[in-house]
Amino acid sequence: MSGLDIVPDGETALQIGKIILKRYYGEKLVNAYEPYKAELHGEEWWVVGSSPDPCRGKNALGGGFPELSISKKDAKVLSIALSK
Repeated sequence: MSGLDIVPDGETALQIGKIILKRYYGEKLVNAYEPYKAELHGEEWWVVGSSPDPCRGKNALGGGFPELSISKKDAKVLSIALSK
């Protein structure tokens, strides 16, 4: 499979990313941040949630939306976090 990207497009990145995020943070939390988007930055796909946290006030501290980055080449998870 030399030269083949395991994660060739955004749809594949979304499917893989959401599965991993649900295993890591739980389905309820991940579903609260639908819809997700995938963006390619160099050789990394970034999968990020887009809705604000419905359980927190506008000025709440901590938390954030689920995101992760995965390698385009081999699908390795490079980072996973709750970001603001």
